[in-house]
Amino acid sequence: MNSRIFLKTKPWEKERYEVIRETFKHSLRGNPNLRTSNYRAVYDSEIDYEKTFWNLGDIVKFGGAYHDYQIKNTWRYWYYKKDDIDNYIKNNCLRNEKTPLYAAHQYAIILSRYKWIKYKWHGIYRDYGTVIMMLSGSKVGHIRRFYACTPWSRIDIYPYASNTYTDLFQGTSVGSDVKNFLERLMRKFGNEN
Repeated sequence: MNSRIFLKTKPWEKERYEVIRETFKHSLRGNPNLRTSNYRAVYDSEIDYEKTFWNLGDIVKFGGAYHDYQIKNTWRYWYYKKDDIDNYIKNNCLRNEKTPLYAAHQYAIILSRYKWIKYKWHGIYRDYGTVIMMLSGSKVGHIRRFYACTPWSRIDIYPYASNTYTDLFQGTSVGSDVKNFLERLMRKFGNEN
């Protein structure tokens, strides 16, 4: 990833903007003409982290990219080699669309949380999402937004209780301030690529 693009914004800093969105609806009587409806949407990254389950700096681990729960307790898991069981799961199980293939069983860190507030004519809707950065796997340093889904489980929270996952940070010191730590971590991954 290009470090100029990578360090353009800091996801944990406050960002707020408004847009006008347009929705299209077919008329009720089957007329193919479309009706449009405009509504205001506000993006806001200022989240009260005292009230949320996912916080800045949390280390998370993604689940599998396939739904393998039906064969998890079968003889194949203890009999097949790792590559063979992976191929079997890939060929015989349905895809878990929430987990990207590059993120399956990999670690990431939460950089921020955000919400969209949509002011529609029939109510106000608040949708929450998460910005993460990959710490392991084929796309180390890749930043992505996950809207309204969390295909991962939390492994450790900041400040980290154990040093089990420090090798994921590639030599970046943790420190006492989560925002400074995230900035150093982004610089580390941005300069390597």
